[in-house]
Amino acid sequence: MSEKQDFLAQTLAYNHIPFPIIIFDQEGLITWFNGHAERIFQLNTETAKGQPFSYMNPEQAALHKQPWEMLLESTNPVRFENMEIGLGSGGQNYSTVVTKAFTSHGERFLLTIYEIDDSVSAGSAARELSHLRHGLDDSFMMTYFDQEFLVTYANPHFLKLSKWTPKRVLGKPVWQMFHDSEEDLEFVDSILESLKDGHVWNGEAKKATKDGETYWVDLTAIPMQLSEEDAYYIFLEKDITETKHAQKHLEEIAFIDPITGLENRHRLEQAVAEHIKEGRHFSFLFLDIDRFYTLRDVSDTDTENELLIEFTKRLRMYFSDSLITRAGLHEFALITPLPNWFIEGFLPYLQQHPIYIGGTAVPLTVSGAITKYPEDQQSFVHLIKASYATIKKVKDRGGSAISTLTADDHVNALSMHWTGKTCNCCISHKSISRLAMSKASKRSSAGMTMKSAS
Repeated sequence: MSEKQDFLAQTLAYNHIPFPIIIFDQEGLITWFNGHAERIFQLNTETAKGQPFSYMNPEQAALHKQPWEMLLESTNPVRFENMEIGLGSGGQNYSTVVTKAFTSHGERFLLTIYEIDDSVSAGSAARELSHLRHGLDDSFMMTYFDQEFLVTYANPHFLKLSKWTPKRVLGKPVWQMFHDSEEDLEFVDSILESLKDGHVWNGEAKKATKDGETYWVDLTAIPMQLSEEDAYYIFLEKDITETKHAQKHLEEIAFIDPITGLENRHRLEQAVAEHIKEGRHFSFLFLDIDRFYTLRDVSDTDTENELLIEFTKRLRMYFSDSLITRAGLHEFALITPLPNWFIEGFLPYLQQHPIYIGGTAVPLTVSGAITKYPEDQQSFVHLIKASYATIKKVKDRGGSAISTLTADDHVNALSMHWTGKTCNCCISHKSISRLAMSKASKRSSAGMTMKSAS
């Protein structure tokens, strides 16, 4: 190839073309380059020849859907539009690359022309954009997608977190970067629709690694419209997985009862507000364990907790399609779509499935109140007040019943003045823990068997 190199080096046509030119052999190795390529790519004449070139080689050609073998066999020039090219100065630029195959001394070679102007100064807009892109690449996970939303570039930050390799991720569709549930796919489609309309999308996104593990990012998706028919898309991402995990932990502390695992009164109020906002009809069921203080005074803390846990299991089994919460020390509240006759059936169900503690059946019964939204009450506060008033009437009649509001109950619930009066369901979980600990002094022995409550 030395004769060919000498010929090219002496050919004014090649050396005076104002663009970098590089010639590759059949294996994709550099055999010759002109002075413009030497300056722009900072290629060294002694070391570059015989080496591959990062921005044009068999792998890069394949990514642009142009197999290397086809380029070598082609009799016509082939154009690569908007190829991302790394400059010797460390910046990046986009270039049209034109390739033309030819034969010399029985061997096929590929001549490549890079339409980059080496007169671009350090202060030019192109160089500024290049530095901006370089800075974003250093600070964010970055992926590029073509018009069909196939990956054309993924930087090291993205590859490290997502566990993809360049060879495996390039050419993959954007949907493969997310989970494949219907909800996740609809979420991705909403992002893509915004991008197609020319809008930037920003928000939190749940994504999937190559192995299917979940991670969270703060995503900014940007459409880049080069022409009416030519566009690509950039995803800039910041990892927020640890923040999401911490947020979830705080929500669990705020909304989950540590003994039963049920959501607590704070979550109950939030859920009722959500149902009301959505205009959904539901029944608000409030249950109070009868004679709970008698039961707890003859048991230790572990036994009391076991009682609450077993009672919770029965609630979950019977009201499987309802939101169940622990609203206080011995109160439970449910948001349910179930009819009254089914709800009232919980009492015989409880009798048929008694709770055993230490081999002894616990004589546990409940008093309950059913209040309907919006027929009976229209706010969380009034649902709670109406439920408390109804349960008081049930307990006055001996308990072990589930009742609905009468016409008088409606009037009393609305007119009741609660100043100075505390609803049992408002006892804080801190008070629950304090009350549970206080009964240690009332125990006569750790192994005391629970007695029947009269």
